[in-house]
Amino acid sequence: MNRTESPSLLLRILKSVARCFDQATARKLASLRLDKRSQAMLDQWADKCTEGALTPEERDEYRAVVDAMDVIAILQIEARQQLKRKRRALIA
Repeated sequence: MNRTESPSLLLRILKSVARCFDQATARKLASLRLDKRSQAMLDQWADKCTEGALTPEERDEYRAVVDAMDVIAILQIEARQQLKRKRRALIA
């Protein structure tokens, strides 16, 4: 599989997952944010990454977290769109 196929497959899978959300789940996911401690650690790793100062273990965990956050961000977009469609349907 080439790199151009992966994002579209991942997006299709995540859209399928998002269709399983009820309204309460979509609202919670749409408003999900990192706690202050986790955000501080992520910011620290980002700074160290920019400086090329991450240990191999930090680099692996940083990459895993960034990848996970990308997936969560896509799910949040889908949740927000689902909520927007629901609101429009209620108004119509």
